[in-house]
Amino acid sequence: MWSPNDVSEILVVFCKIWTCFGLPVYKFNVQGNFCLEKSLTFFVLNLSILTVGLLLHVVFIPVANNLWSHISFCQYCIHYVQTFGIVIFSHVKRKEFEEIFNDLLAIESKIRLFGGGSFGYHKLGKELVVFVIQQSLLVTILAIANFFTTAETTEIVLYLLGYYFGYLSNFHFGFFLLIMPKIGFKLYCDFINSINGQPVKNVMKMYGKLYSLPVSLVKTLQGFILLRVFSTFTIATLDIFFAISLVIPQELPWFKTFCLIFVNILWLSGLLLNEFLILLYFEKMLEQKLVICRLIRNNRPVRYKYLDLIYLRFNHEPRHFTVCGLFPLKCTLIFSVVAGVATQVTYLFQFVNKLEQ
Repeated sequence: MWSPNDVSEILVVFCKIWTCFGLPVYKFNVQGNFCLEKSLTFFVLNLSILTVGLLLHVVFIPVANNLWSHISFCQYCIHYVQTFGIVIFSHVKRKEFEEIFNDLLAIESKIRLFGGGSFGYHKLGKELVVFVIQQSLLVTILAIANFFTTAETTEIVLYLLGYYFGYLSNFHFGFFLLIMPKIGFKLYCDFINSINGQPVKNVMKMYGKLYSLPVSLVKTLQGFILLRVFSTFTIATLDIFFAISLVIPQELPWFKTFCLIFVNILWLSGLLLNEFLILLYFEKMLEQKLVICRLIRNNRPVRYKYLDLIYLRFNHEPRHFTVCGLFPLKCTLIFSVVAGVATQVTYLFQFVNKLEQ
């Protein structure tokens, strides 16, 4: 199984994947830094392919004037809109990504020198591989179940092919949003483990390097997180509504009904798990800051005025991150998403009942 030794090996893999999906191209040079390359070939190619995927629905699967057709079209488009947003916005933030990649490498190197040892990334790499395999299996099972239960006409087959192409075109970016705060959290843990016996002044100098990392991560990734949360909320709402609408009339055989319910619950659980872990690691990074504060407080230095400045800096730090000022990056957001999905599904069924009356 893949066992990376440092941060650079993890980032290089994502940079290679990015190259194929039209995102900014970065190369890891001999100096040990990531540098941005000016290449728009894959960017233009991927946007063209995505546009063809959208036109496929418009040309071969015309939208009828009814609620179900509009819901299907919305489900189809949401993945393409998300991918368009990721590709375009990543090029807008290409300089920020380059700075973050190089900051991660510099901080990792300084923590190794600071602690006098090496902190491997084997466990993190194995966890990432396991999570990718798990999510890939869920998507495969969902696709097979959808083809098995609903693919009765050529139009539906074309719809499902285009739908999953749009879904897989941004599939990789969810793992990137997960691994970035996880790397940040690991750097904090490695720093705390190497503090013992170090002078407080040296600790604060090293902490100064770590201080701006979470802020930079949130500032750069908040647009992508907002897009992902919105997409997850919309997809989950429409998927649950559509699945229940197929099950309630009892038109499907019992085995197909069971498969549809089981697979949708399994897939939605995996989808929400990914969002939960992203929020969890951002929240854990803030918790590590409080741990560092307590460690400094328990090791009183000679310069009490210097200690007062440290406390002042900690007290002015945010208690939680926010996404574009709209909602906090906390695990409790998942409960709000679940409650919102349930509410919107109820509204949709009430709207359908009004139409039928």
